[in-house]
Amino acid sequence: MKTKIRPLYVIGFLLAGGVLVWLALLVPSQQKPDPFPVTVDGSSAPAAEPEWSEPQPVDGGLSRSSEGSPRINDRPEAPVEDYFRYLREAYSHPLDFYGKVVDQDGNPVAGAEVNFTWASPPPNERGHNAVKQSDTDGLFNLTGAVGRILSVRVAKEGYYFPNGQQMGFRYAPEDGNFKADPNNPVIFRLRERGPGAELVTSQYGVKRNFDFGLPKDGSPMWIDFFERKIGPAGQMQVSKLTPERIRGGPRDAKEWRFTLSIPDGGFVEVVDDQFPFYPPETGYQPVLDFHYPTDREGWTDTIKRQYYIAFGNPRRYGRIKIDTGMYWGIRLEYVVNPDGRPYLEPMEVVIE
Repeated sequence: MKTKIRPLYVIGFLLAGGVLVWLALLVPSQQKPDPFPVTVDGSSAPAAEPEWSEPQPVDGGLSRSSEGSPRINDRPEAPVEDYFRYLREAYSHPLDFYGKVVDQDGNPVAGAEVNFTWASPPPNERGHNAVKQSDTDGLFNLTGAVGRILSVRVAKEGYYFPNGQQMGFRYAPEDGNFKADPNNPVIFRLRERGPGAELVTSQYGVKRNFDFGLPKDGSPMWIDFFERKIGPAGQMQVSKLTPERIRGGPRDAKEWRFTLSIPDGGFVEVVDDQFPFYPPETGYQPVLDFHYPTDREGWTDTIKRQYYIAFGNPRRYGRIKIDTGMYWGIRLEYVVNPDGRPYLEPMEVVIE
């Protein structure tokens, strides 16, 4: 069965098409796309001028400084070959480096492995790597490399690799102008591993945390660290007063309260959490009470803290991380030394 097309429909389609063409003619033509739409650091940049002009400082691009050297934070208003020439200049600095590895007491660490990485200039940019070892005085160096930024990582078996020991050094004047000095080497501080202890932890399978819910009316429950469970008995008591779900955020907040207590011990907040292995033997407060009434400034129901804990007779020591950021419950991550020593360094896990 054939479908008949009525003349009125045809006339309507033609009129609609004509209107669209008329509207298109009214829209101004778009400027040609920027040949360099992204700067060296990945941020967007203004459109380039079609003709060469004296480069002007523009946030997020590349131009020449008053001395004629390129500034990587300004952008070129030039052909592609000029753009790459500027980048080659920015990546043309000698990456000489001098460092020293010491332990937590300032003693030299010999035989530490030092990894250097850097990149050659665009357009044929590629990564480079060199590996050195610290000598008997803990000293090491790199010479002869050329680039813009040098990344240095130091490590040795039997030592902890502290946060920040992989560092980037920027040699271009516009980036920071790092200057290597053989008489003043950069210090890399490692920490020697101790014997460690067999700790009771919140680890369960691949899960490091112990998550649980609490009554919303503030009724207390007990945490048993050794059994990894919540119930009528344990070492730490917890309670939480939780309002009904708040849809409007803090401005519609109701009273919220979270309390932890260890009647025969207490809590000391961890200040330096890089190597929290040695809890104090005194100074513990038995109760932590986080109370946020409706009108309290800075109202929140999210507490993320870390504490040393002590409890029991004979005394036991541990460390606990607390996170109340989940509306339905609490997340704990903890370690406890069952042998009674104020020592929380874990034994090194050897994977064969």
